[in-house]
Amino acid sequence: MSDLMIASGIKKSYHEAGGELHVLRGLDLTIREGETLAVVGPSGVGKSTLLHTLGLLDTATSGSIIYDGTELSSASERHRARLRNVEFGFVFQFYHLLPELNALENVVLPAMMRCTVFGWSRRRATLRARAEELLDDVGLSERWTHKPSELSGGEQQRVAIARALVNEPRIVFCDEPTGNLDEKTSDHIHDLLWTINQKTGTTFVVVTHDETLASRCDRIAEMHRGKIESVKSNRQ
Repeated sequence: MSDLMIASGIKKSYHEAGGELHVLRGLDLTIREGETLAVVGPSGVGKSTLLHTLGLLDTATSGSIIYDGTELSSASERHRARLRNVEFGFVFQFYHLLPELNALENVVLPAMMRCTVFGWSRRRATLRARAEELLDDVGLSERWTHKPSELSGGEQQRVAIARALVNEPRIVFCDEPTGNLDEKTSDHIHDLLWTINQKTGTTFVVVTHDETLASRCDRIAEMHRGKIESVKSNRQ
């Protein structure tokens, strides 16, 4: 596998009333194209901060992030926004679906945001068909007219996964994707993520406390005190 993203010397600090809080402390991590990578470690070590920084939802205090051969620390906000919308996908623990939209509308929303008014009118049918296909892939072909309040937690997470995939991203960042679900539903989400990875070659970076989920990833990166202490492979 080739290297898709390389993070070097990443530091992230926050200013608080009592001084600076150092969350990431010179962290190094390489993400390979097409792999599933779990990031594990105790609560409070900076796992979610790392994910948000790699996904350009937050900005590192210092350090370098190289994505597909391009260094991003000096990238404009417009370029960062494009990467977040087109190249990256995001799945969070609490879904973040818009309550007034149905499942299909939530899935198609990131694709619609890429379009001008003219572009949307021209591509609307194609993009809706793409969203319907994704909802079918995640087992919700009969539920796409339902709003989030009418869906179970597992169904809402599957909608969120479909939404993350609608723009065909190269890498999907998942922050505790099964942390709010029961064991049986979590197993279904695990299977879904691996099926997508095998079918499309999409890279997944998964922050998790779930040992079962981590054990199914190609590699596990263990964090302590704001750094990656070790990276081990689950594949021979």
